[in-house]
Amino acid sequence: MRCLLIGEDVPPLQRLARVFRELGWDIHTISSLAVDAQLRKDAELAAICTPQGADRLERELVQARRLLPAAIVVAVGDFSVDARMRALALGASDYLPIDVSSRLLSARLSALMRLRRDPAGDVLDAGGLHVDIQYRRIRDDAGELTLSQKEFELLALFVRHIGSTLTRSELMEKLWTGGALIDDNALEVHVSRLRRKLHPRFGGRITTVRGVGYRLDVPEAVPRS
Repeated sequence: MRCLLIGEDVPPLQRLARVFRELGWDIHTISSLAVDAQLRKDAELAAICTPQGADRLERELVQARRLLPAAIVVAVGDFSVDARMRALALGASDYLPIDVSSRLLSARLSALMRLRRDPAGDVLDAGGLHVDIQYRRIRDDAGELTLSQKEFELLALFVRHIGSTLTRSELMEKLWTGGALIDDNALEVHVSRLRRKLHPRFGGRITTVRGVGYRLDVPEAVPRS
């Protein structure tokens, strides 16, 4: 399994590389995703470690979500709670401290991989909205969509439980593993982005259940001409 470790070659990054290798990952350390298109091919995981600060982390996260739409993207660092929330809102799959132990890293990566490779229902359908779990592809009335990993996972949850209300705590527990420090705002950001990206016939059916959570109602059929 290929992992791209993104950041400057400093001791924290070198330690993280050793931990990943101990867990069996094929590690490639690069300064930025923009430097080598060949290495991006078949990458299942990108770990961004930027001791330089939150601004660099945000730039790399935006680039990772654009260049690696199907990969797990993990932010690594010791930043404020606000910076962690921002990283998750920008599409990070998880947030890990710089001194993460190999046991904790292994547990979190296993949980993230289970979400990514969930075998239950390879292709989901909701009235013309098609979600291919295995190949992480989505099609609606406007054609194929590009979503971040968190948006994809959120949509898959909605489609699997179509017509049922999912509480905020349920969604946050499934989307963010390992007790990442987040609040409701991160979830709201992802729901809002998902609504905007989907065709209005589907995005408009994601209902906010006040004080409880969210629900994807069954989309109305497209009238035949």
